[in-house]
Parts: sequence; structure tokens; C-alpha cells
Amino acid sequence: MRFMNDSKTNWSENEEELLSSDRPNKDGYQEETDPRRVLFNTVPEHPEPTLARTTGKVPRWLTGAFLKIGPARFEQGEDQYNHYFDGMGLLHRFGIKDGRVTYHSRYLRSRAFVQGQVRNRIMFDEFGTAALPDPCKSIFCRYFSYLIPFNFTDNDAINFLHCGDELYCTSETGIIHRVDPVNLNTYERIQMDKYIAVNTATAHPHYDSDGTMYNIGSNFIPPFPSYSVIKVPPVHDSPSGSAQALKHASVVAKIPIQSFFHPKYYHSFAMTPNYFVFLEQPLSISLCKLAFRKFRGLSLVDCLQWQEGENCRIHVVRRRDGRPLATRYECLAMFCFHHINAYEDDGHVVVDMCCYDNTDVIDSFYFKNLHDKDYKMTALAEARRLVLPLSGDLTDDCQNLVRLKDSKATAVLRSDGIVMCHWQVLSPRGLELPRIHYEKYNGRKYRYFYAASGTMDGKFKNSVLKVDVESSIVSQWQGSENQYPTEPVFAPDPDGEQEDSGVVVTLVCDVTSDRPDFLLIIDARDFSELARAEVGQIRTTALHGMFLPQVST
Repeated sequence: MRFMNDSKTNWSENEEELLSSDRPNKDGYQEETDPRRVLFNTVPEHPEPTLARTTGKVPRWLTGAFLKIGPARFEQGEDQYNHYFDGMGLLHRFGIKDGRVTYHSRYLRSRAFVQGQVRNRIMFDEFGTAALPDPCKSIFCRYFSYLIPFNFTDNDAINFLHCGDELYCTSETGIIHRVDPVNLNTYERIQMDKYIAVNTATAHPHYDSDGTMYNIGSNFIPPFPSYSVIKVPPVHDSPSGSAQALKHASVVAKIPIQSFFHPKYYHSFAMTPNYFVFLEQPLSISLCKLAFRKFRGLSLVDCLQWQEGENCRIHVVRRRDGRPLATRYECLAMFCFHHINAYEDDGHVVVDMCCYDNTDVIDSFYFKNLHDKDYKMTALAEARRLVLPLSGDLTDDCQNLVRLKDSKATAVLRSDGIVMCHWQVLSPRGLELPRIHYEKYNGRKYRYFYAASGTMDGKFKNSVLKVDVESSIVSQWQGSENQYPTEPVFAPDPDGEQEDSGVVVTLVCDVTSDRPDFLLIIDARDFSELARAEVGQIRTTALHGMFLPQVST
């Protein structure tokens, strides 16, 4: 993969000065001693690479860059963000070469970050925080800005994506930022709706082996609002690879939004060689609240509503022609951030997800709860499997339509013509941020996934897990009481032949005051610790990441 580093975004003079500075202004950075608050406290960036202290043995074949991103600044001036998801995105980079590890970090220079730093206040509505009116604007200007209902934040603090030959930071707003995977500088800012008719897009796209990217976005524009599957072809060796790729983007499938004023929230989807799988869960977005949120002082999360008693709908769409299957699938209500994998098996589509019973997990990440030592997080995800029968006898009701050997998932045809699916539980509760050997097994039958765990019962507390979906055996690396692993990422051994030939890498935060955080490297086969590289006190969590082979300098 080739990465470009030209064409900076146009900024004002003050914003350009901050854009090129080594770190944002230091207001708000405080020394924190309460372990419950350490991981969710604003931290400075570390723009200069430093050499880590490595113990154990880093595999010689492991050469590349391990990148992570997540919220890490939780105030602008005196304004405090309300929710963990609101925090400004901090990029982390671990360079690995010849058994040595370096670390540095930089904040993403989004408009939300830069303007907030320049003006010392929150300038954009975030997930759980509504921006206050700008005191410098006239009444007319304020009113006019209220009439732009989809002026979302561009704080891309969730994930990375490849587009053409470039690397981008992304969230769910349809705005992406090109970044350099070596120095972590922020370059151009792109609004995807200038190239493709979507108002939002997930932070978890999928890729074919040739680099073609697929994603799902929502198009709220009448008369035919839809969830739209986007295809972005690969464009290589072009002076403007990403722009050329987006110019050739297209919508290859549409799933109608049943209630125009109440489309559903979603964070990810699944893809197999022949199908897209979309979970329409009972968490609605009120477009009326969204459009008038400025008048009412609402944040984005205030526009979400859990539809009690409503089932999930599962849409299966053919990739060859973009048409949904006529069969209608449902399952009991649940909430999902992350799909694990999906694959086709003997006339069925198997879909694995990390699922919650409701949306309480969103509330648990408000700072009023995160900073409350007596607050108990009861919303814990478990891995669930749905099996969707595609063929065979779908006419007999009250019979299990799943014909897969040893499957505990069931599907029954109801009298109203809906196939009601009942999931199989694949794991204990308390795991999230699942990852697989993506390059070879995404969309295909697989055996292992890896996840971070933080349950309160002690069994899998503060662990990295390997789940065998065939045998239900769970392996774990467990840290000490004050060590918190982030999302684990699988890096394949280039000479390996097995699904788990490789290593799992993750950032582990140690909130003990005198101990450093470290990059952890685990042998994915037996789940033994191979090495750790101590990088000082980063003291912040991160959401998602990726490993880029050979990008190590």
C-alpha cells in the first residue's frame, strides 16, 4: 500500500499554527490518582517517537506499524464533554522492526479539535454533548446554523479505513480524514456525501481481496430514504488515489427505511462472498429531534430511542444484483455494536456478533457513571450466533429450519411468513471489540476470534481472550488488577499456514501510579505471552486499531 502526504486542508492562520504544533494547549491536563478516573482523563500527545523497553522476544517476522485510535481529550477550555465517545481522537503508533519497538502519538487535527482549541470551547455537537451557542455569533447567524440539521462533528475517533491507496480516520458521520501512518500528521478532510448519496456511514467497512471497499450508510433524503450499501473500487498508483476511488464510488444495494422519521442506528454489518447482512435493531434515530436538536439543546444520543418490544430484523442482500432476499428474518430484541464474522455454510448464512440485551451500555460511558466508584456496569456483551436458512423447505411452521450439524441456533417459520431466529451463545458475558484473521477468514468459515474482556465477576477480569467457536474453549491472557487491555489485533505470520499462525497485539494500560503501560505481544496459537514493550504512561484507552505490515519507519 502506498501512502501520500501532500495536499493539506486549508486552515485559518491560528488553526494552521496549532495544526503544525507539537501538542495542543495544555489546559485541562491534570495529574490523576484515582484508578477509576485514570483511563478517562485527558492526556497530552507524544509527537516524537521514543524507544520502548522490551522484555521477552518479539518475533523477527513482525515488522510494521500497530496503529490505534480513541477518545483522549475530554474538555475544551472550561467546557467538559459528557460522554466517553465525545472525546477528541488520539492516534497511537507502535513501530516494530528488528525486535525493537518505538511509540508516539498525535491528536487528529479535525475541525472539532482545532476550532475547540483555538476558541477554548466545545464547537460541535458530539455523541453525548450538545455545543452551546457561540457567543461571538449574531442572533441571525445562530438561527441560520440551527437550520442545518446534519452539520455533524468531524471528530473521527473510532477507527481507520483504507480508501484507494490512503489511510483515513473515520467515525459514523460520513466525514473522513487522511492521515500519514508514519508521522501521524492529519491531511485532507473529505465529506463522503460529495461523492455518494449518504448522510452517514459506519466506521467498520469491509474489503475484498483486491482492495474494493464496502460500507453501509443511511440516506435520509425523501422520497425513498434507505440504508445504502456503498462500493468504492480500488485505485492504485494514482497521484490522488483516494479522490479517484471516491469519484467511482457507487450504491450497489438499498434497503428501504420503513419509518422515514425513525431510521435505525447501527455500527457495523457483515459480508460474505455472496451476501451483505444488515441487522436492523430496535434503536431508532428521531429525525425530528435531530433536525431541531439545536433549539432544544440536545446531543446526538438524545435523539436515540430504544423501541421496547420490537424485534430485530435481519436483512440478507445478494451481492450480485443488490436485491434483498424475499425471506424475512427476525430475532428477539438485542443491541450490537460489533459483528465478529459471517459466512455461508450448506444453504445457510451464519452471523456472529457481540450483543447486549439492551442499550444500557451506552449510558455506562457517561462520565457521571465512569467517575462514580460505586457505579456497577451491568451491561456486558456476549458472542451470539444466528443461523439464517437460505434454502430448503421454508413452508412447514413450528419446525427447526436449521440443518447444520451441531448447531444450537434455531430458526422457525411463523404463521405470518417471518423466519424467527433464536441465537446460540458462543462465549461468556463480558467481552467486546472482537477481531479475527481478517485477510483470510472474513466472510468465510472460521474458528477463532479475539476480544478484550472486563467482566466484574473476576473470571475474565481485565483479559485478552481467544474464543474457539467450534469447541467453545476460551483461552485468556490475564493482567493484574490494575491492567486494562484494549482491543486485540491479529497480525498473521507471513509463513504461517494455520488460522491462528501469528500473534495478537494490544495496548495494555496499567493505572498503578509507578508502572508503565505497554504493548503486549501474545502467541495466537497457545496464547502465551511473547513480549511486552514498555512505553511510559500513556494512561488512556483506545477503541480500534490495525496492523500495517512493513510500515515501520
